[in-house]
Amino acid sequence: MVNPINAAVAAMTTAQITAESGTHIEGLVWRYDSNGNLVSGPEQRLIDLADNMKDAVITFAREQFTRGFGMMNWQDGDRLGAITRRIIMGFSVQDRASALYTLHTIFREEALRIQDAVQQAMPNWTHGQPVPNDILSPILSGEVGFNTTV
Repeated sequence: MVNPINAAVAAMTTAQITAESGTHIEGLVWRYDSNGNLVSGPEQRLIDLADNMKDAVITFAREQFTRGFGMMNWQDGDRLGAITRRIIMGFSVQDRASALYTLHTIFREEALRIQDAVQQAMPNWTHGQPVPNDILSPILSGEVGFNTTV
């Protein structure tokens, strides 16, 4: 099944994407198949990042979960984009794609850690449903389900 949004993006040129989003980061190239599904992004290699860089993304994931209970809207996506852009622009052009991939991996792993811990405490929980503070606080502080793999 063709994802119409991905197909539309796949059909756009870099100039059109830049005009649409207002941003273009040199060195980042995304590849799509004929149905518009993402096949590969930039060089997907995890690199070492300073703790404050990792903390910025982890803190955002936790704040986003507190606000949206596992749901992100376009404003959250813009904020995450601003955070990651500010960080990766400090890297050389050759390392920006890897830095971005690493940051997104850290964000995804933290979001999944929180989701898994909430679902363990509340098996019937689904995204968007409020989570009581007594369950959420230990999870967000890292006391429950902490993952150090990234």
